[in-house]
Amino acid sequence: MAKILIVDDNRMFRVMLELLLVKDNHEVIVAVDGKDALEKFIKEKPSLIISDIFMDEMDGLELISEIKSHNNEVRIIAMSAGIVGEQSDFHLSTAELIGAHAVLKKPFSSQELKEAISVAMNPKTTKITKNNRGPRP
Repeated sequence: MAKILIVDDNRMFRVMLELLLVKDNHEVIVAVDGKDALEKFIKEKPSLIISDIFMDEMDGLELISEIKSHNNEVRIIAMSAGIVGEQSDFHLSTAELIGAHAVLKKPFSSQELKEAISVAMNPKTTKITKNNRGPRP
């Protein structure tokens, strides 16, 4: 399975994601913010990054930009509950524009996570967005 870097400043959410991914036989690395994630990305070279958008130190949008400047091939899923409903949608759309292959609005189900991982890891599919917008070529 995939080597996945989880990036989220919410400890409980990181643990929950890690448990779900390990259960599906993925190798998991965790980071608490974008700065921590960038260091681990360079060292560990994961094939997939699942990152929250709103974090201290370096947010998810900055992280996606930095990672894409190092390796444009790495697959990325951006996720967010947002601070205010509309703000989340805007930032997730921005994440897609700068390189995320899938976006998920929190809360999401384990099935939605599995689908996003499947689509993000398929090089023939470039985007998937939760809320029935579906995959986009």
